Order: sequence, then structure tokens, then C-alpha cells
Amino acid sequence: MFANIFQNLSTNLFFSLGVIIIVATIFAFIARMFKQPLIPAYVFGGFVLGPLGVGLVTDTNLIRVLSEMGIAFLLFIVCFWFILFYRI
Repeated sequence: MFANIFQNLSTNLFFSLGVIIIVATIFAFIARMFKQPLIPAYVFGGFVLGPLGVGLVTDTNLIRVLSEMGIAFLLFIVCFWFILFYRI
């Protein structure tokens, strides 16, 4: 019974995002405890959650689209920051 509920939840967008954010926060906290940068902690968290690790997040198309949107948003913020503070 619980396996069916969990299987249905794992395909939900909000469940996937929630799990990703929680695990990324845990790995970031551990990285900060050892005074390490956060980016490798986030990458390691992605490996752990992805199909190669535990396999908790299995919708690779969704993750690919979200990662591309995140990169575009990051580039937008960096460009906006340079325009705002450095007056390029």
C-alpha cells in the first residue's frame, strides 16, 4: 500500500522539487561543517538522488528542463547584477 503511494508521489513535480531541495540543503550543511564549497555538495546530492544513485527522482526529462531553466535564470541574474552594479 505504501509503495504505491510513494510511487505515485515520486512522479509529482512538487514532491520531486521538495526532495531535491531538502537533500541539497542537508549536503550543503555538511559541506559547510567541513568548510567546503557548496557546488560540489549540490552535485553530489544530484548524483545521490538521480537514477544512478538511490533513484528517488526518476523523471529525467523534468530534471533536465528544470536544470536548463535554472542555468538560464542564473545567467540572467549575473547579467542583471553586472548591469546594475558595474554599469556595463
